[in-house]
Amino acid sequence: MADTIHGYAEIGFEEHKSSKLLATELRKHGFEVEKPVAGLDTAFVATYRGKPGGPTVGFLCEYDIVAGLGHACGHNLIGVAGVGAGIGLSKTVSQHGLSGTVKVFGCPCEEGFAPNAGGKIHMLNAGLFGDVDAALMIHPHPDRYSVWGKARARENLAVVFTGRRALRPEARYDVVNALDAAILTVNGLSFLHQRKSPEAVLTYIISEGGVNPNIDPVKAVVRIYCRSLDMKYFMELVEKTKNVARGAALMVGAEVEFKLHGPTYEPEIPNLTLTKLAHRNLLELGVEVEEPRKSAEMILNGTRPYSTDLGNVSRVIPAHTTYIKIGPKGEVVLHTAKAVEATKSKAGHEGMIIGTKALALTALELIMNPKLVEETKREFEGYKSENYKHPHPTGSYPDYLA
Repeated sequence: MADTIHGYAEIGFEEHKSSKLLATELRKHGFEVEKPVAGLDTAFVATYRGKPGGPTVGFLCEYDIVAGLGHACGHNLIGVAGVGAGIGLSKTVSQHGLSGTVKVFGCPCEEGFAPNAGGKIHMLNAGLFGDVDAALMIHPHPDRYSVWGKARARENLAVVFTGRRALRPEARYDVVNALDAAILTVNGLSFLHQRKSPEAVLTYIISEGGVNPNIDPVKAVVRIYCRSLDMKYFMELVEKTKNVARGAALMVGAEVEFKLHGPTYEPEIPNLTLTKLAHRNLLELGVEVEEPRKSAEMILNGTRPYSTDLGNVSRVIPAHTTYIKIGPKGEVVLHTAKAVEATKSKAGHEGMIIGTKALALTALELIMNPKLVEETKREFEGYKSENYKHPHPTGSYPDYLA
């Protein structure tokens, strides 16, 4: 299935064949499937009920591509791992008469290319995670297994400049060139990049700059991602970014408008109880796992600059991502052509299978031990805050991360 989805290579909100394949497989194994949901044609929720009572555990699937590349982030592996874990856990729940509910969520459009991206956010707003006690998923890592991730907040900003052509044929000096404003903005952002917090990330492109060199550009668009772990600083960075664009517009006399290309991705709240379970299960599956303290320090030092709509989910219910190895050390970088090859490779397949087992085992422990569910929720409630940063700064780790 992972290779089939790899071949479909569907962009966000257009993953019709991929989501159908996963939903059909779940139906074959006794899941009740609702599709579409949350007003999204390619989203679904599949449910398998054990005996009444017990917790509800959700596995999250993704299946969209990185536009222009293909499955360079391994969402083909993520989607199938969620389905595989759901099916495996449902069989165990049935065979042993366990109390609990298994849910698999088909979550479209995690990548930020399509307008209004962030399927999990739309599903969250529709109340689809309301009865879920813990949400679990995997994500590829270029060259290691890991259990510690900390996604940054991300603003997906589109800055639209509007100029005008000369009012009289002979008055070339009277042109307001929108592309000039875009270029000044990009130059200004390069200076802002030098003055931002080291952990924050600022990336940008000129996505529209005119139609032909012999026509004065009257419209230009700069797409910008602002990211930070700290929500307070994140808002400051977004405002500074807008001020750069405002200044550029003022310099050339253009109009400027700010649009959100998609909803804000919020920082992920890690759940240490779920992290501990996933770490132990990966070790029991016989793989070498990146030491969690090292992972946390890498994140705090800004070396994992990613964002995800799982961050929004993690601020409503306990959530965790297990990272799987898809290639040899130092040979794969996500969001590149090399990663497209890796997500259909033997190493990618192996990582997916191990990740699937780790998901199912972690969820099984939650179903069999309600006290673990209580612990995840207790921890979650303690971290839930609008000013949330990171629960364990470097040098202050719980015992099992020491």
